[in-house]
Amino acid sequence: MKRIFLAVLILLVSVPFLQAQLLWKISGNGIRKNSYLFGSQYLMPMASVDSLQSLKKSFSECEVVVSEVVANNVDANSLLRKTAFIQGDKSLRDFIPSDKQPVVDSILKSELKIGLKELSKMQPEFVLKMYKIELFRNITGIIDDVQTDAYFQIAANQKGIKVTGLESIRELLNAETDRRELQKQSDMLTKAIMNKDSLVKELTQLSYLYKKQKINDLALFLRSEDSKTGNSEALTKLNLQNEAWIEKLSSMMKQNSCFIVVGVEHLAGETGLPEGLKRKGFKVKAVQ
Repeated sequence: MKRIFLAVLILLVSVPFLQAQLLWKISGNGIRKNSYLFGSQYLMPMASVDSLQSLKKSFSECEVVVSEVVANNVDANSLLRKTAFIQGDKSLRDFIPSDKQPVVDSILKSELKIGLKELSKMQPEFVLKMYKIELFRNITGIIDDVQTDAYFQIAANQKGIKVTGLESIRELLNAETDRRELQKQSDMLTKAIMNKDSLVKELTQLSYLYKKQKINDLALFLRSEDSKTGNSEALTKLNLQNEAWIEKLSSMMKQNSCFIVVGVEHLAGETGLPEGLKRKGFKVKAVQ
């Protein structure tokens, strides 16, 4: 339970490629050493990409790890934990229809070993991510492993490598809070739990596409899920983030060799980071 919660905290967000790829090498345009760009997914454990022999080697060559956010310092964890909980007198039960609460409670207890009573003050979006992580672990049988988005921050800290973020925790959480109000989050949670079989199929498809490195298909799949949940502004937000990150990365890579870890959806299409960096004059090559 604690590990799932921490994994969720670390999380808090076309034109086809010629190649579908998770790992890219970046060179040229005045940078002194190669940098690398890797597409992560918060549900995916490192076991999903163990076949990428060059992944850890590329990581070992870099001087700085660049993530979407840095979520492993005291201030960040404090802010994340505060944001993970419902403020005021309301509780999770206030947003879930009373006739569905017994089923939701039973399934949560089955998967997370805790129910609505214990989760009463937690934001429904966090509960949903915890539920998905645990359900995914049960589907794959991979229990004791670190998710891809968290692994490189943890490894960097262990090795004394600097970790920096493309956005601040506060910026990211403000965007998330504005984007989904509590009732919509709760409706999504209830729907996912009440339709467990459909969610299992979705997670299985997600796992398949990620392991096969089908970046474009995966991006389309994730956008389809956003559409189903009413998150119509997600693609616009994604493209704006990519534009801003390309400028930041261009500067960062000229100062240090970077290992860049972002959500896999940021890699796809003409508006993705690989194509955007190419337009800035960098050489971006898929690493097999």
